[in-house]
Amino acid sequence: MKPVYLCSLLCFLVGCLNVHEDTESGGKPNVLKYAIEVLHPSFSANTHQKEELLVYVDKNNNVLSYEMEVESVVCLDTKCEIIPVRLRWNPIGGYESFELPGKGQHLTKTGHEPFTEEDYKKLHTILGDQRSF
Repeated sequence: MKPVYLCSLLCFLVGCLNVHEDTESGGKPNVLKYAIEVLHPSFSANTHQKEELLVYVDKNNNVLSYEMEVESVVCLDTKCEIIPVRLRWNPIGGYESFELPGKGQHLTKTGHEPFTEEDYKKLHTILGDQRSF
């Protein structure tokens, strides 16, 4: 599966904002920005949402990682909470990590119950399992 397609798939689940370093040269990598369109499950089936995919590359333009901010939305009743989440993938499109950029923000479960530390660990495990849908 191509990394951009995997990126789109993972956008609907849940990222990360880390300082990336080019370990070969000890410097910071270049960031390439791409405007992409994704289908978000909370909008109508034909509505594309514009997003920005960041691609971190080293001095030789080798991909180090991908990163993107996505919206996590839970709408099982009349209340919807939109939480931005940063996702990060490795060079071949495998999930690496996620982060909630806003201080004090949290993901919620059904009934708007906040995630526990165990819930975050379980989510990280599920997203990291390449056999998991």
